[in-house]
Amino acid sequence: MKPPTITKWELYKSAIAPCRIVGIVCAIIVWILFFVVWQFSDGYASLLDIVMGGAFMFFLIMGCGTILSLGGIFRLVKQERALKFSFAEEMAKHNITATVFKNESWFINTNNGTVVAFRRDYIKEIKKIKDPNSGSVRLIATLIKFDGKQMKIDDTHETISDFKRWLETEETK
Repeated sequence: MKPPTITKWELYKSAIAPCRIVGIVCAIIVWILFFVVWQFSDGYASLLDIVMGGAFMFFLIMGCGTILSLGGIFRLVKQERALKFSFAEEMAKHNITATVFKNESWFINTNNGTVVAFRRDYIKEIKKIKDPNSGSVRLIATLIKFDGKQMKIDDTHETISDFKRWLETEETK
């Protein structure tokens, strides 16, 4: 039985996986800190405070991760509307089952809470790549879409460099 092709929901789940892990770790740390305070403070913090503090940290981290991931999903929806295609049908047509994938038509990458998914005919060129913090891990790329409008994507140095190479391979053909 072959694995199912990816969907926007699968991209989203893959992108927020690191956020879930960080959220759980932060919640555990907060629970431990509150528990230590509760043990040595003669009941200063109640058990409810411990539970609520950990839950708050988990949902705070998950909320931030969700917001980061939704930007890439919204870009994908805009592509669907502009180029009049269905992402699910495209993935089935090309038999794409991985959340990190590239071929002559598609560049797909999910990492560190972000989704970068572009069909080749949506992007005309990369206008510039900016390193906001000189040597930082993240880069900001300004792209020119098929209609001449600009858009920016923010992702890791590795993803932006890989995306640039992918886009340039078509230009040299």
